Amino acid sequence: VPAPPSARAGFFRKAEMPMHEADHIKSLFNSKAAVWDRKEPTDPRLVDTMLFLADLHPGMRILDVGCGTGFLIPYLLRTNPSEVVGIDFAENMIAAAKKKINDPRVTLLCCDLFDLPAHGNYDCCILFNTFPHIPDPHALTAHLEQMLRPGGRLVISHSQGRKLGKDTPVAPAMPARG
Repeated sequence: VPAPPSARAGFFRKAEMPMHEADHIKSLFNSKAAVWDRKEPTDPRLVDTMLFLADLHPGMRILDVGCGTGFLIPYLLRTNPSEVVGIDFAENMIAAAKKKINDPRVTLLCCDLFDLPAHGNYDCCILFNTFPHIPDPHALTAHLEQMLRPGGRLVISHSQGRKLGKDTPVAPAMPARG
């Protein structure tokens, strides 16, 4: 993966959001990076279920969008991917991830997703606990679709928020195109 230009305000650059608001959100995530893993716990069973439904296989190239401190990456590595690229727009989040993760298959980048080429390089793009923070989800998903190989998967999951009821459907990851 080529080194992208420095992230100004990450995923917000292409959105219809004033730059001062985007900078505020970036600053907020940077300020929480040191305590993020302790303050934002995630049930490992939920992660295991998400990855089971994503149907990840050995040798896949995976993009972890909004990887934060790299919480999801050890789970992804259990699937034996050929590569995991984690991106986040907050420098302190990426710095925290780099302190925790030392695997030659992992590349961590502080960048704007829209600065990465959309060449169909990934088998799976995952947004875990990221999607609610995206101001223009349509632009994001359109760009991610272009980043996926034919038959690739776009997985969006969020562990926090409204309580799921017994009648809430759970659907497997669907191929983006193919």
